[in-house]
Amino acid sequence: EFVIDQVFKKNDILLMDEPQDLKYPEELRHISAEWGTKTSLTFPIIYKNTPLAIMYFINIENKKDWNKDELDFLKFLTSQVSAVLNIFLLNDRLKNTTTIEKQIRELIVEMGSFNSHTEIIDRLLEKLVQIFNVSGALHFHYDEKNKLFLEAKYIKDCDEKIKDKYPDFCELLARR
Repeated sequence: EFVIDQVFKKNDILLMDEPQDLKYPEELRHISAEWGTKTSLTFPIIYKNTPLAIMYFINIENKKDWNKDELDFLKFLTSQVSAVLNIFLLNDRLKNTTTIEKQIRELIVEMGSFNSHTEIIDRLLEKLVQIFNVSGALHFHYDEKNKLFLEAKYIKDCDEKIKDKYPDFCELLARR
């Protein structure tokens, strides 16, 4: 909490040139003592106010006096690292979105080959369960009295883990 508060909330470095100073939390002093830390420096890696990571430097051999040029360089470096990390995060999201979009497009094309709406719904439920990695999907339909009834379902197999945790669910699915 202390480190997060210092580096992320204040968007600043945390230079501990006296790690055993009582102004630091007990846990941090304990870790510093255990490691034999003489000085430490923590830099936030933040992209547009979003904390991404920290860079943490320790020196156990002697006390390190960080000069302004070194600190300025590290500030520049962490700003570049944050931009690169953000690009990778955006790329991952884009890949995931593109994959889902591609699967849905393929499903739409595949639906054109089915002979009935029941086949379409069955395949749609199965594919959506896979795409979104959920346990199952149900399709309810209204009857002529405006009451919902279960028309179709697709549920992944109730494996042992699910059976142990939700036995009633698996039994209910087997009856439908």
